[in-house]
Amino acid sequence: MEIGTPFRKFPIIRYKYQLVKLVCFSMSSHKSYGSFGEYFTAIMRERGFRSDEQLARRAMQVQEQLFPRVNVQRRTINNWRNNKSTPRSIDDQQFKLVALALKLSDDDLKQIFKFIETDVGLSVETETKTNLTINSKSLKWILVGLAGVLIVVTAIAFLTNNGSKITYLDQIPPTQLRVSETGFVIPNSETKVISERILETLSGWELYVARNELFARKGRPFVKVSSMCLQKHFDSWAKTEANPNGWYSKKSGDVRLSDLEYRNAEIIRNYECKARGGQYNCSGQLNECY
Repeated sequence: MEIGTPFRKFPIIRYKYQLVKLVCFSMSSHKSYGSFGEYFTAIMRERGFRSDEQLARRAMQVQEQLFPRVNVQRRTINNWRNNKSTPRSIDDQQFKLVALALKLSDDDLKQIFKFIETDVGLSVETETKTNLTINSKSLKWILVGLAGVLIVVTAIAFLTNNGSKITYLDQIPPTQLRVSETGFVIPNSETKVISERILETLSGWELYVARNELFARKGRPFVKVSSMCLQKHFDSWAKTEANPNGWYSKKSGDVRLSDLEYRNAEIIRNYECKARGGQYNCSGQLNECY
């Protein structure tokens, strides 16, 4: 046997390695993590999920035969991991789907229940203490605060009525959008991993279209006001008598991307947020990433 031969060639050694790794994680998980978010993130990484989007997709897939349709969003999982929120309980429908996707054990669920119970208990205790401290003096400051809020709301309404309302374009500027003869910003994005070198050459509008044409290939409609210019662009590539080579065919309902397509969409999104500082929509302005 050659020195350095990968142990993946020896199933028994690989099995023992994975078993030891899982046992070590189980022994340390209850002691090392002080919040639901930290514990949840550790489990997610241990189960091999590299992104919130990947876990959300898996959770959506496992529900088909087990639950009425529930929408599991990437942002919800991100909020759980960053302790911005927690499931309302272990009976929360979204959490049930995520638990199935992660294949959580009874011990995992017990520990998670303790974290959720602790968070709820702290919230109730804090609320009780706050209510007990309200007296005539604090009530005075509450009224002052409400008056300030009213002034701010009035000012915002005034500005909105005087032309500050966001307006959306119905057409992407032709000078800032280059597409191939077949109508794609990145023609092979459904079959090849997108490199950052390609993204560096694209304008903000082109990044916006490239990210969404992955969904448009599957027929996704873009119904929001902030996406009206995007819908018009893809409609121009619909298959018609005048354009028999068109590829866009609008469909109703959710669309499903392959793992590669989701990965490419995430690559473009990360590049927009980190390298460009935001994402475009039909307002023609960069929008903050969340």
